[in-house]
Amino acid sequence: MEAARVAAERGHEVVLYEKASRLGGLVPLSAIVKDCETPELGEFVRYQERELRKNKVTVHLGNAVTPEIVRKERPDALVIAAGAAHTEFDLPGANRASVIRTEKLYAMLDFFLKFLSPGQLQKLTHLWMPVGRSVVVMGGTLHGCELAEFLVKRHRRVAIAHNGPASELGNEMGIDDLANLWPWFKQKHVSLWPDVGYREITSDGLKIQQHDKRSYILKGKNIVNTQDWTANTALIELLSPLVGETHVAGSCREPSLLADATREGVLAGCAV
Repeated sequence: MEAARVAAERGHEVVLYEKASRLGGLVPLSAIVKDCETPELGEFVRYQERELRKNKVTVHLGNAVTPEIVRKERPDALVIAAGAAHTEFDLPGANRASVIRTEKLYAMLDFFLKFLSPGQLQKLTHLWMPVGRSVVVMGGTLHGCELAEFLVKRHRRVAIAHNGPASELGNEMGIDDLANLWPWFKQKHVSLWPDVGYREITSDGLKIQQHDKRSYILKGKNIVNTQDWTANTALIELLSPLVGETHVAGSCREPSLLADATREGVLAGCAV
């Protein structure tokens, strides 16, 4: 949306295709998790929609871009900003019913967003969620920590397992946020397990192994993997050869934060 807005403001005729039935991508879903920022994120999407209308951007919802669409449109420049792709979860037991992939979780939330606003859905999650009372979160950077905080506030018992060094815990979060989060996690009995290897998902939870070869099972009714995002290289390889001038922005190129994706959208809009 940002690339389309900037390009249109600079005088280009812009056509925007969105495979979902609404604009905003993952922002409305993120707004559900980010308790304090829900109104601001909702307003950001509404602002973008207003700007697209004001700048007469043609928007096609419910249309995933295909080579046929690109050939029909015959654009002078193509901006690919389709978001990240999901990787395969290659771990013994990954197909167990206890495993909730982020793709599945977002799909469930996205369905309810057809009827409710992010703020309304956020309030309802305090009453009911399709998540067990104990959860193991795989990944301890920003997404894992934010999901853990969200779940704890909804009375779930949470353990975070991170297959990287302890220095990566909370990576990409602000210093002030982390200063408040770690004591709060301790108060809420959130266990942190950095620098571990993922070995297996069992009927009891997630089996991990430390460097000294000791193994433990972090018990949980559900396992949520927050590390299954990757660059959408397949789409880039499919579409980029069709147009001489192609730009890739946001998580489609590399999974990133909203601020990074917005910045890259500006750069793409200025580059065409």
